[in-house]
Amino acid sequence: MPEVEEVHAVTGDTGLILKVRMPTVLRGVSTSR
Repeated sequence: MPEVEEVHAVTGDTGLILKVRMPTVLRGVSTSR
């Protein structure tokens, strides 16, 4: 079932993006405070 594999790949990529961007977002929030 390639559709399931594609979904897993997409969620994995988004997870990595969130892990990379979350620290930057937190820094921006703490500096804006």
